[in-house]
Amino acid sequence: MTQYSDITRFFAIFILLILIGCESGSVERQQNGDVRFKTTAPSLIYFKNIKSLKYQINRDPQSQMDFYRPKAFMKATNLPIIYPVIVQNWLEDESYLVFEKKNIADSAKILVKGKNGNSIELNWPSEDYVEQLAFIRKLEGLLKSNQNIEIKVAEGEVKSLDYSIPERTSFLIVIQDFLNLTETASSRAKK
Repeated sequence: MTQYSDITRFFAIFILLILIGCESGSVERQQNGDVRFKTTAPSLIYFKNIKSLKYQINRDPQSQMDFYRPKAFMKATNLPIIYPVIVQNWLEDESYLVFEKKNIADSAKILVKGKNGNSIELNWPSEDYVEQLAFIRKLEGLLKSNQNIEIKVAEGEVKSLDYSIPERTSFLIVIQDFLNLTETASSRAKK
């Protein structure tokens, strides 16, 4: 009888150690990073299998992050354009929403013309993911309210950011795909 109680005691201690090890790892993962960027396995699977068809996908060999650029913005153009890009950091189970630009110099300024004729200057964000997300969400609001967004180059030339209907739709869909991919969307759905 002692032999069976020793085996049972050893098995119970072994199972307890496994449970403690698993629990502390998940708590540690939740403390890393920003919850706005966390992805869930079901949302990631849905995104990769269904939504990713509308994106051009590239992996950065140095960071090992996947960049999902909307195909609507990949055509050649001479016009200035700013568009959102989803960056999937699969090593950290996170996704970020950043922006890329075409035909816009780094020294250019962004002006928003109000309906009353006043202009407001927007600042370019740093490479911080939170600032990039806030910038893209600000542009989303401006697009939804049909504000006139202009790019002012150093020489004083002003070019308007004109989005076609497919580009405008794609811009808004990328943001929604990001929200669905991250915990932000599931948190919203629970409320």
